[in-house]
Amino acid sequence: RTVRGELEAYGEDLGDKTEIVALSKIDALDDSVIEMQREALEEATGGKVRLVSGVSGKGVVELLREAYGMVRARKAEIAQEEAEQTGGTGWTP
Repeated sequence: RTVRGELEAYGEDLGDKTEIVALSKIDALDDSVIEMQREALEEATGGKVRLVSGVSGKGVVELLREAYGMVRARKAEIAQEEAEQTGGTGWTP
């Protein structure tokens, strides 16, 4: 909530951007605490929470792949929008 509030206050439509929520440092938590925290975060954010650990590397590759996929999808949407605006000719120098 704090991060979202700061993003919205900053402006530039940052509060409207797609987000990935992750519970990190899971290597330092036991399974029951991880599950409890994940459920609380999912309830607070209304979305899926990824589990990651920088120390053990658990979930990091999956998180990076998801972020990369989201970036690629958005770039494709932008390219499509631009093509529609220019009559399908695409970008030219």
